[in-house]
Amino acid sequence: MTDRGSAVTTGGWRSFLTNPLLLALLGVSLVPMAFMGLTSYRTSSAALREQAFKQLDAINAVTAKSVERYFETLHQQLAVLAEGRICLESLKDLTAGLATLRADAALDDKGLATARRDLESFYTRDFAAEFLRRAGGSADVRPLYQALDDDSAFVQELYIRRNPNPIGSKFLLDAADDGSAYSKAHAKYHPFFRGLIEKYGVADVFLIDAGSGKVVYTVAKEADFGSSLREGPLASSSLGTAFQQAMSAGRRDAIGFGQFQRYLPSCNEPASFMAAPIYEGRTLVGAVAFQVPIDKANAIIGETDRKSTRLNSSHA
Repeated sequence: MTDRGSAVTTGGWRSFLTNPLLLALLGVSLVPMAFMGLTSYRTSSAALREQAFKQLDAINAVTAKSVERYFETLHQQLAVLAEGRICLESLKDLTAGLATLRADAALDDKGLATARRDLESFYTRDFAAEFLRRAGGSADVRPLYQALDDDSAFVQELYIRRNPNPIGSKFLLDAADDGSAYSKAHAKYHPFFRGLIEKYGVADVFLIDAGSGKVVYTVAKEADFGSSLREGPLASSSLGTAFQQAMSAGRRDAIGFGQFQRYLPSCNEPASFMAAPIYEGRTLVGAVAFQVPIDKANAIIGETDRKSTRLNSSHA
């Protein structure tokens, strides 16, 4: 019976498949169904795609506003700082101290030559090794120290090369032990500016002399310390751009901005800069600047994305 039943079933399928009328009816019914299915798929797909784009636009808008608020807050903090008495006093004291640094240390030509050789060794060995570790490659760092004048080379010798703290932690030194007017001023003001790093979430704070364009003070003590932002390798950097904008604006409330770029003194890590002019009465005496690391903006974007993901999940 099983064989006969199988034969009947096979014969039925064969007669069905060879019946033109049944095949025509099947075709007439399947084609609309397929068309309806395809149309439904396309409609659903388009709706899902549109919803996804709307969610993406909303996330982008929220993220942009978060980053914008962060920079607006830094803008306001920098403007207030630039108007404060401590910025003016520290800039004047540190600029004057740097100008007499070699005389205070009784540094003769032989001592200066030795300091320059030691500093060159620091750049070609210690800094080059740190650059390789953080950037994954090498770079020509010679212009950074070759462009330094004698005062700047010696202050880097004291606060970077002789600093017992490793690269990345040079800010821990309150003052060199040379007894100079510069180091006395540094000991007085450094704890305040170092506290701003954590308070404002920036990578560095700079004080820059208007006349020379020289960075007379930084918290982090990187390779830009003592460099000129009017000429030399850092004049065209993002920091140089921010400083020059602040100096040329002719307004107390001006804020110069340098966009995110790879910054050689920070081992080519991307950073942007904001600078505000410092006035004494109507006289422009310099600028104070912030270094903004890109990981801060990335953290804001990442946190916004996580919040948006949690919000979407809660409504799913």
